[in-house]
Amino acid sequence: SNQIIAFTGMFRKNKIVCIAFLFATLSICGLPATAGFLNKGFMFYSLAKAESWWGIGVLGVSAFLSFLYLIPVCYAIFKRVPARQSKSFHELPKTFNIIFILLAILNLVVFILGSLFFIYYVNEW
Repeated sequence: SNQIIAFTGMFRKNKIVCIAFLFATLSICGLPATAGFLNKGFMFYSLAKAESWWGIGVLGVSAFLSFLYLIPVCYAIFKRVPARQSKSFHELPKTFNIIFILLAILNLVVFILGSLFFIYYVNEW
């Protein structure tokens, strides 16, 4: 928990990085409109087809645990702190911001294209 506290107020200095981190966190947790949701959807669908109920339980618990672990980090990053108490974070080069934006867009594109494939895949099965 001491490590999470180190992220407090980071949004003030690195807005793009923090938003990209939030988007990646939501994807890891498997929330809709992210590539992670699609990944977990494929796994849930395959496990349900195989009637592997214990596998569905394990997958659900792992998604819930990742949510419990990562959401406090996001809360710390976006927590407002007075300017006098904010830590000095290193400013990243602008090229890093472009990379983070491209990765977030790629996450959405994978979700959209993967969703189309998933619809086709389910209809074929």
